[in-house]
Amino acid sequence: MPIRLGHDENGDYTEISVPSTFNPGSILVFATSMDEMSPDLDAFCREGADAAMADLDLVDLNVLLHRADGEERDATGGDGVYDIPNYGKLVYCGLEGWMAPLRSIMANNDLGHPVCEHLRQGTWAMDYVQGRLEREVGVLPHLAKPAAWFKERFDVIKKTVPSFMRPKYFALVVFEAYKAGRRAVIEQMSDFILEGTEFTHDLALCAVQMYGLVKSASINPSKPVPSLAAGLPHFTAGWARCWGRDVFISLRGLFLTTGNFTAARDHILSFSSTLKHGLIPNLLDSCRNPRYNSRDSPWWMIQNIQDYTKMAPDGLAILKDSVKRRFPADDTWVPWDDKSAYSWSSTVAEIIQEILQRHAEGIEFREYNVSLDGHHKLTFRRDPTSTWT
Repeated sequence: MPIRLGHDENGDYTEISVPSTFNPGSILVFATSMDEMSPDLDAFCREGADAAMADLDLVDLNVLLHRADGEERDATGGDGVYDIPNYGKLVYCGLEGWMAPLRSIMANNDLGHPVCEHLRQGTWAMDYVQGRLEREVGVLPHLAKPAAWFKERFDVIKKTVPSFMRPKYFALVVFEAYKAGRRAVIEQMSDFILEGTEFTHDLALCAVQMYGLVKSASINPSKPVPSLAAGLPHFTAGWARCWGRDVFISLRGLFLTTGNFTAARDHILSFSSTLKHGLIPNLLDSCRNPRYNSRDSPWWMIQNIQDYTKMAPDGLAILKDSVKRRFPADDTWVPWDDKSAYSWSSTVAEIIQEILQRHAEGIEFREYNVSLDGHHKLTFRRDPTSTWT
């Protein structure tokens, strides 16, 4: 049987030519070895993942596991989701983006998949997974540990693993990190989630998927802080990310049920601060240029305040929280950094009363800087024959 030794850009190789005539019942046995690889490489790729993720909070885990294209570009000013030749763009920049194709590849041993071919051709995917975390360390320092964990393993894979074995070890590292990230999420959630089924855990991950830090969509006008996205991948950044109706329709499930009471309170206080005309904005726009085009948003918020008082530890205390008001008491529009902005305060209980009173009296106003026409107004009036209960 002819055997030929050769060398190419991937290193030395041995070529075995199988004869054209191969008698029935004959057997060929091949033995291969990778001289520089440690027999414990599989174990090395798996170990330490939980320790690397142990210090991550839910905002860190949003970066590790998720982040849509628009979120990543806004937060980092860098690349968005990874684009694989002959496959297309991943849905997420984080590990969930890679797990979507890897689940099918691992289940079907589909080594002909475009992801596998891309990994055989080079190590760009490894550089991406590691590099995007390293770029975020200045803002989210806890990401340094998982970034170092990836680097340690990918460096060994690059040096010791032949190209045809890269798909296996890339999948092994990503899968172990993904499982550790999921565990880190669930361990920070309420007992209801922690003790729930895998389906419950899957649903709870939406609370991490939708809640993250992007520069242009804060719930504080003066600095970037995490906010809820109205929907992904479209409502990721800027004025279109954080919507009053969407936040308070979903807040009970995403924050209160999962035990993230701090994030729930932050969103309640932020939207309360922008109360104007008896309404909270449908478009928050970092509290800078809010738009008031939703009638039911304040009612969803009030319902969530009630839910918060019942579900959060010492929940009733939120009613006494003091909220600095974005606009003057006469509803005059002022820029967010004007001296008259945030110049007076109300408690949350007083804000609830104001919402009820303004709706009882009837609401009529013209939206500031409305672009439709000069006659566009929004009017809510109570029917005097109706009964409030």
